[in-house]
Amino acid sequence: METFLSEPFNYWLGGPASVTSVHTTHEWPPSVLINGLTPGIRAWRPTKKGSISAEFEPAPSVCELDGTRKSCVAMHETTLAVGEASAEGLITVWDAETWRREHTLKTGSPVTALQINGGFLAAACASGRAHVWHRTGSRPSDAWQALGGETGLPVEADGRPCHTINLGQAPDGSGLLVGLGQSQYRVSVYKLLPPSCQLVASFARAVDEDTAEALAVEANALFTFMEG
Repeated sequence: METFLSEPFNYWLGGPASVTSVHTTHEWPPSVLINGLTPGIRAWRPTKKGSISAEFEPAPSVCELDGTRKSCVAMHETTLAVGEASAEGLITVWDAETWRREHTLKTGSPVTALQINGGFLAAACASGRAHVWHRTGSRPSDAWQALGGETGLPVEADGRPCHTINLGQAPDGSGLLVGLGQSQYRVSVYKLLPPSCQLVASFARAVDEDTAEALAVEANALFTFMEG
């Protein structure tokens, strides 16, 4: 393994801060985004494309992002989605090459988890519901179409926060969303058929925390089977 950075990225200028996730684009040198327990996220972009050596500069538009804590981040190729912990539950969609904010989506509840792929963006929320959007094209600037209405898709039966979702896309363009709720550890499976979506399976077990992980594994296995 070779180190290409002589100096580390300074995530938070105001002092020590915990980093919760790091995201990069796939090409070299990559754009780099860091999220943590601070009111904002920071990003760096390469100063020169196509070079073996890597030098970076801050992306100012992201360094000064709002001032609300970003609860989660998801990236697919050059499309970046950032979810807020605010009551509005805003999700901003960025182009990770130009660092332009292309879209702002709203869930109406703090965002707890994000998933994104080539065709869909899904958000789990503190309301116990999941919100899904379908991308009308392949570029970050292309429009996102909401599926399931403004209130989203129910995952938690009693309104507890939903923290676990899994998102997939089939070759025919349809999608699959699996959500795991903490109340009775309910698993909800939705087939995404733009412009609509359909609940195709829902099951729960009265289990304790020691066996909850096993149910999460089962949910992922179901997701993998149905996606295939």
